Amino acid sequence: MPDRTKYSDFNRVVEIDNIQYEEEGTYECTAKRKSSVASKEVVLAIESKPYFLLPLDHKHLDEGADVTWRCLAYGKPTPVYSWYKNGVLLQPTADSGITINRNTLTLRNANKQKHEGMYQCAATNVHGSSLSAAQIRVLSFKPTFAKYPLPESIDAALNGEVVIPCEPEGAPKPEITWLKNNVQVNSDSRVQIMPNNFLKITQINYGDQGYYECRAKNVLGSDGSFCRLNVKVATTITRAPNPETPVYQNKTALIYCSASYDLSLDLVYVWTFSGKILDLQRNGHYELANLPSGKGLYIKMAQFYHEGTYECIARTPLNEARAQGRLIVYGPPGEVAGLYADPGTPTTNSIDIFFFLGASHRSTIEYLIVEFEIQSEKGKWYFSNETHTVFAPSTVIPGNNRDMRTITVRGLDPGNGYSFRIKAVNALGVGPPCTPSGTVNTLEAPPAAPPANLSSRTEGVEVGQLMLTWKKLPKRYHGVQLESDVSYIVYYRQLKVSAAPDALWNMASIQTLRNVVVVHEVITDWEQEEVVIQVGEDFFWTEFETKIQTKNPHGRSHNSSIVVVYSAMGMPVAVPTNIWGEGYNSTALTVHWEPVPDTRNEIKGKLGGYQVLYYLRTQDEDDTKDFKHRQAIRFHGQRNSGVVIGLSPDTYYYVQVQVFTDAGLGPLGEKNLAETMNPAPALYPQEVKVVSKDASSVVVSWRGVSTGQAEDSLKGYVVFVWKANEHFRQAKPIDVGKFPTEYTLSGIEKDYVYAVRVAGYSFGGIGRKSPTLYFTLAGSRVPIDSTITQQLLADGSGRLHHSALYATVVFLIWKFYSYF
Repeated sequence: MPDRTKYSDFNRVVEIDNIQYEEEGTYECTAKRKSSVASKEVVLAIESKPYFLLPLDHKHLDEGADVTWRCLAYGKPTPVYSWYKNGVLLQPTADSGITINRNTLTLRNANKQKHEGMYQCAATNVHGSSLSAAQIRVLSFKPTFAKYPLPESIDAALNGEVVIPCEPEGAPKPEITWLKNNVQVNSDSRVQIMPNNFLKITQINYGDQGYYECRAKNVLGSDGSFCRLNVKVATTITRAPNPETPVYQNKTALIYCSASYDLSLDLVYVWTFSGKILDLQRNGHYELANLPSGKGLYIKMAQFYHEGTYECIARTPLNEARAQGRLIVYGPPGEVAGLYADPGTPTTNSIDIFFFLGASHRSTIEYLIVEFEIQSEKGKWYFSNETHTVFAPSTVIPGNNRDMRTITVRGLDPGNGYSFRIKAVNALGVGPPCTPSGTVNTLEAPPAAPPANLSSRTEGVEVGQLMLTWKKLPKRYHGVQLESDVSYIVYYRQLKVSAAPDALWNMASIQTLRNVVVVHEVITDWEQEEVVIQVGEDFFWTEFETKIQTKNPHGRSHNSSIVVVYSAMGMPVAVPTNIWGEGYNSTALTVHWEPVPDTRNEIKGKLGGYQVLYYLRTQDEDDTKDFKHRQAIRFHGQRNSGVVIGLSPDTYYYVQVQVFTDAGLGPLGEKNLAETMNPAPALYPQEVKVVSKDASSVVVSWRGVSTGQAEDSLKGYVVFVWKANEHFRQAKPIDVGKFPTEYTLSGIEKDYVYAVRVAGYSFGGIGRKSPTLYFTLAGSRVPIDSTITQQLLADGSGRLHHSALYATVVFLIWKFYSYF
């Protein structure tokens, strides 16, 4: 049923809107019940008022012309035609010049008085009438170029061609005559008057220049229009693109194209690639070249898809010239195609792959690089141990007309899913990897290796325990697909003493996802990387030989190398003795003790070092029993003293010492009292001066300092000297004693700027330092201004350049005169 069908009254009434002729036909209505079916057919016939398939169109006729007019309408029943002029039914007569045959009207020898007017074609049937109307105009006037005159001037290219239009109006249709410089033009091999009266001239030469007139004439008169033809030098390609321009991938190519043309005209270059115009503004790969050697087109970062035919079009308003050349792109091979890993070929360590070579890009493919990805390590691509490069010519399958190739990839691991990709290589580089193949599994086998990095850990492990650690075995070496089928077996035994027989190996099994108890604790997660074995408290810090292997349902891997490890340490029992302290300076103490014997029975393991605890004498005795009220500092290794820093001057501290190991802290030694020294000098030396002494030395002098009642007595002075472009930390401290308050600095180099500071010292340490003083071998003060410091030390050497010295002199002179 049509899409416009509507149903009503429980589908017993059908309505079809906007019915069309194609919907005529027999329609059947069917009514159904459980026990019976009834139907009835209805024939639908469609009739309509006529409508025009071919209406009349307006006619413009020359006086005396003939015309046949036809209209066509469709309707049911078939319509009858009648014709009207100016609303009056036409009744053809012998002298009317009109004949009518149903829907066709013929008019002969058109006459403006008799035939001009509005005509109607009427189509009528029982459903009504339809009309189509159009006008006939009979024209009669002398030729005129008022509407379409010839152009005043036309430029034509030398050796080219030109067409001069001629479109006069006139009725009857005028006859056309062409004149050049008032001489009639006749058609020949170069000059042709075309059927539409246009004048075409080919192989133009300078003799074709001149004034051309198109003259139109009919019985009512004549008219003419003029045009000047100018012959100019044609646009021609003077340097055409090379037939082939080579370029390497990702490099820039230059295709030359230069043209000569009439300089009075505008010239533009248009480039096409494979017939399509290049948009040089939007495509960054292309750029017009304008070089002294000629014009052309740059193809930048050339890719293989840029290879093809490029056409240069040199275009002026006069004409255009074309030339073309090909760009050839050289580079690494294209992608290998159709790579397929054959699931019927795997062994425990190999799979066969098949493929087709890609494009060589005009350089012979020398070999292929085969890579594989393991299903358990997605995103990582490896070279096969045995198949790194394969020479392509040796892998052709005989008799295959498509040049299919095959490679057996070896060196794979059992029980893994592998996908492959290939890179082709030629003299120009390595091509891109192809689309990876599907995944194919190698056959299962015993594990390929034991876990790596077997070792032990003692820190945080209880006495009597042996903790073994390792790096879990990567899935690629399991030899099976199911992780639950993989387990580790750890072997251990006490390291034999010299001349003792070999002890039997004990065994601990570490297996995934099921409990298998073999001698010791079972780890249910195969990814765990440690196991704790109870060896007994008597075996603290005892050497054990250990090894490990991997197991799956197909067998076991080889054992790892034997590794000697230690069991957990016991708590140290050794106590440092003869503990005492003395002032190091005003803020530090030196604590001394008698080292403990570094033996297994005393240390119960490996000695870590000594921990010094210290606290103020004024602290409450009960508070210091809690470690959080005491401060501690550790000294690693076997030693008999240590310096405690960050203390207060002239203050008493209690100090204690104990041993530490990875297992913990040993017992505390006896408590002793120590005192820091009085503070260092608070004042710094003043009036520091530097004077020249000889060709390589200067004398530094200063006014001494006095110490306060709470400070230690002054012991002497320290002079710090360094090159000004270096850091103060590189300064060399020089102990110059207490008297005299001056010191001679030797080894001073010419043209270098130095810095010096002086400080007093006592047992309490080095006091405050004098401000930095800059000097040279001349001994005079060097002005250091923040705006010119970088100029004085521009090259980082500290040497004063002549320009810098000059700038310094000018600066000093300016300072001098600024006072007046």
